[in-house]
Amino acid sequence: YSTTLRADGLERPLWQFMASGMTPETAHHSGTDCKGSYREDLVGLRPLGECSYYSRPGFGVIQIDWAERTVALQIHDASGGGVASDANGVRQEVVFSLDTCLPV
Repeated sequence: YSTTLRADGLERPLWQFMASGMTPETAHHSGTDCKGSYREDLVGLRPLGECSYYSRPGFGVIQIDWAERTVALQIHDASGGGVASDANGVRQEVVFSLDTCLPV
């Protein structure tokens, strides 16, 4: 994946931000373990961990704070609208600097 995108030689990180559909059909998860499956991120494009993902209906939000020069990438839960957490309790949010593209 990163080889195809030629991301491994970039000076700044490449962020992958994907949100599932808002319906149970598109956000379906069978419950099988992530390790060793197609869901496991083997090239490091998920900054929250290779198996950190939200498998229920949700939507993505990008918040830009121009004054602080930061960007927040968030996955929100469709039922309550708040920032979602994955199966291990990891909050599905990454904040990075507009100046460096590095996490803050």
